[in-house]
Amino acid sequence: MSVYDFFVMMFYSLDHAFQKSPNEELRLYLSDLDPFIWADECSADPAEYEDLKSDFQKHGTTDAYGYVFVKDHIDRKCSGTIKAAFSTISKSAWKRAMKEYLRRKPTA
Repeated sequence: MSVYDFFVMMFYSLDHAFQKSPNEELRLYLSDLDPFIWADECSADPAEYEDLKSDFQKHGTTDAYGYVFVKDHIDRKCSGTIKAAFSTISKSAWKRAMKEYLRRKPTA
């Protein structure tokens, strides 16, 4: 798994939380995160993905599926609204979703 995989799963997880409980702050954050705007590994606002990559270089992860890393990243960087949205995603749900994402991810 790559940092980009963690980033895409963060986007999917927050999008899932938004579908359950929409709010403007989360909608705007998701617009900045969108990893599908550009053809390469990036986000709609490139600073968002670069920030996650930088955080990964500083802190890394011992969690194979990246849940703890992403949660810590959100806790360090985001407002209470975004933190609350991510808190609706359990570690077990994240792991299941990550496995499904990796299973469906195209190979080079």
